[in-house]
Amino acid sequence: MYEAAYFIDAVAYHSTGLLFVVLGVLISIRVSGYPDLTVDGSFTVGAALYAVTLVNGWGTAVALTAAILGGAIGGTVTWAINQRLGVGKVIAGVLSMIILVLSAPYLTSGATKSLLRVTSVHTQIASWDASLSGSLVGEQPYRLHIIFSLVWVGIFVAVVAAVLWGLRSRVGLRLRYSGDASSPVLVRSAERSWLLLLGLASGNALVAAGGAIEAERRGGYTANMGLGMILVALAVLVLGEAIIKTFRRRHYLRTFEYVCAVALGCLIYSAGIQALLLLRVQTLDLRLMTALLLVVLLGIAGRAHSSTTRLF
Repeated sequence: MYEAAYFIDAVAYHSTGLLFVVLGVLISIRVSGYPDLTVDGSFTVGAALYAVTLVNGWGTAVALTAAILGGAIGGTVTWAINQRLGVGKVIAGVLSMIILVLSAPYLTSGATKSLLRVTSVHTQIASWDASLSGSLVGEQPYRLHIIFSLVWVGIFVAVVAAVLWGLRSRVGLRLRYSGDASSPVLVRSAERSWLLLLGLASGNALVAAGGAIEAERRGGYTANMGLGMILVALAVLVLGEAIIKTFRRRHYLRTFEYVCAVALGCLIYSAGIQALLLLRVQTLDLRLMTALLLVVLLGIAGRAHSSTTRLF
């Protein structure tokens, strides 16, 4: 019984930051229709800004705001390179990602920044989790993270509600049309450019928020923590989409169904990672097994709905 509780808790705990990352990728790639590769950089910068702001005593709310602004700036840099300098979309995202990843260590004055001895709101949450874990499972080597997961999942639900409201507004409808239509003749070229800025900035802001949550969850920032995040987010997204499309028996999804695909994909991926950890593989093997897991997930998505894996 305890093993099942630990597994469920670990899946939810692992999904907290990933939910925000995949939601951000959904906005920047699916909604805006842009092949955005900035994700690794905005994730890393979000974690770095969160950690350094928290270490300097500014508090969790300010640290999270700094991370979100950093991600929004990252998306803006990608937009500026593409729209103002005329660089291709993919190359613009790669350049922005490289700039952000290489800038992060300068923000933290090093390749790492520990949060283990920093007092914040999460210190109290950790104390509550410890008490609750002791009450439920007793003195066990593994501690449950029920309150941490509930807090961030609750915030994610609130963010989703705001995103759905925004996408149904007039600006949101024009953003969705501009990103989805092959030739959006009803939207002027200048307006398309500003709508793209809105999509990239908001998408990468959510990715950076996910990076901040991961920094809190892992106990600090490291320079390589965002490596491969774009591949993970895409695999999770297309897997969730393929499952929802199979269940609904159609090749398109409504806005709310896309959000369900985000949540479903995150849970399946996190469950797969926890299953690999139960095998007690070494760190190098875990990275290899994670890559193979992504291949399997993408293969399943492609077999279920081949159109899902064709992003552009």
